[in-house]
Amino acid sequence: MRIGILDIGTDKISCFIVNISKDKEPEILGIGLHQSSGVSSGIITDMELACNSIRASIQSAEKMFGSTVEEFVVNFSSSTIQSQIINLNTSLDNNEVTNEDIRNNYKQIDSLNYGENRQLLHKIRTSYSIDRNINVEKPIGMKGKELVAGFNLITADNNSINNFIKCLSLSKIRVSDIVITPYASGLGCLNKDDLYIGTTVIDIGAGCTSIA
Repeated sequence: MRIGILDIGTDKISCFIVNISKDKEPEILGIGLHQSSGVSSGIITDMELACNSIRASIQSAEKMFGSTVEEFVVNFSSSTIQSQIINLNTSLDNNEVTNEDIRNNYKQIDSLNYGENRQLLHKIRTSYSIDRNINVEKPIGMKGKELVAGFNLITADNNSINNFIKCLSLSKIRVSDIVITPYASGLGCLNKDDLYIGTTVIDIGAGCTSIA
């Protein structure tokens, strides 16, 4: 599977064209860099200038690759991003945890009120526990009185996201996913051991500094 990756920053816009093998190993096929205009601290300040910079970065990567790319994963940075840790409790009555219990957790998240003009970007499951048994990795099939699922919910200002998406649309980009920058930095830098022991990633950019 081939996909484009866009990193839209205040100083530069980077584009990578990547092939993902069946083993989920990435291979970089093309790289494009272009000075960023119309973007400040992750916010679109000039739609036309931002679109031109995005297109120029993509064209450079596609020229190196020798072909075009249809879908892109794009990062999103904004001072309006907020992170909230919540726990969802599910009564089990000494029954086994089922797939339906897990699905209901995610349905509850989708029904939550995140505040006026806020949009949910990520719902990251952080932990499971059954009764006093904490750090359960795979609860399905386990019995108990109560299942507690911990989530990290990432939201951002709705208008900032909509302006960002509109800019991408005007740039003729089909977006498969939007990922907040600190989350992407953490996924890219940390291995399983780092994630297990708990590690802080500080991403210092020209317009935004983020922590994950």
